[in-house]
Amino acid sequence: MAKPHSIDLLPQDQRQALLTQWAQRVLRRYRLDHAQPVVLQDSSSLMFRIPPPARERDCRRCGASAADAAGFVLRVHEATQHDTQAIDEELQWLTAIRRDTALVVPTPVPARDGSLIQNVALPGETLERCCVLFRWVDGELRNDPLQPADLQRLGAFMARLHEHANGFVTTATSRPTRRAFGDFQVWRNPSGGVAAHFGVEELTAFAAVAERAHCAIMALGEGADVFGFIHADLHPWNILFRGDQVRAIDFDDCGWGHYGYDIAVTLSYFEDWPTFPSLRDAFVRGYQTVRPLPTHALEHLDVLIATRMLVMIAWILDVPRASDIPWGPRYLKHAVTRIRRLVASFDGNSNHPT
Repeated sequence: MAKPHSIDLLPQDQRQALLTQWAQRVLRRYRLDHAQPVVLQDSSSLMFRIPPPARERDCRRCGASAADAAGFVLRVHEATQHDTQAIDEELQWLTAIRRDTALVVPTPVPARDGSLIQNVALPGETLERCCVLFRWVDGELRNDPLQPADLQRLGAFMARLHEHANGFVTTATSRPTRRAFGDFQVWRNPSGGVAAHFGVEELTAFAAVAERAHCAIMALGEGADVFGFIHADLHPWNILFRGDQVRAIDFDDCGWGHYGYDIAVTLSYFEDWPTFPSLRDAFVRGYQTVRPLPTHALEHLDVLIATRMLVMIAWILDVPRASDIPWGPRYLKHAVTRIRRLVASFDGNSNHPT
């Protein structure tokens, strides 16, 4: 588990007051001198909601237009989360998506000096954190259970992301190393929070998932039809709807990965719903209205869904303050049950559509 910083030890109200004052100073770099930030997320990464500038002059200075009247969001990375190049790859992709397509995704906003990334240390820290300002994406979360029609639109949206990723090239001089998920080998002999939290039976199941995932990834390869830049975290809380239009936020986990894994991330949140077969099939129909499914995507779907759960388990157990994710213990318990069931089904009957 990551070590807490001194600011993490403050009472919540004092911590958030200090963070808000700090964010106000950061926002001056974007000509938002009178902004009143509100803490949206307070965990390893920080998020601040920035209401639209009260004065038209401030709006012009920060480059906002009438279409951006909803305001902004300031994202502050954990100091060791991503290096500047990795964040720059994300921002290049978002900029290219907005330039080349009609898809609605967050747009990065340059600071006074023209850069998209500002490096600033939090109070009490020595390492600087990367800060990025985005225009706020308007839309609604669907709190009621999603319907097949929603999943069909979502499938088409993801297919358009993948279609764009096929032609996306970063400005990096060498092949970027930002990956959508890490090394599977660590699950063969896990340590740290994972080893401390789970028993031998659970760790054995995790290792079985990792082994199958490794085989699946090797079989898929990295051809242009199956591999590219992916969102890698398009779950229901990162999906917005405005009428019938799907919009996506929080590309913080995006990176080079398999399109099939991107699909599995989204479908993993519905895999244990009674309506999952109809939701999955609707997603597939929507995807196929834009482009063919990635080769063997459905064949490896269960394995990649279980892989997503491993990623989430590792993330939950690495959060410095467990209180930041009160749903974490419930997810861990439920994920173990689901992983056991999926491991048991790997060599059994497939639940994939034909």
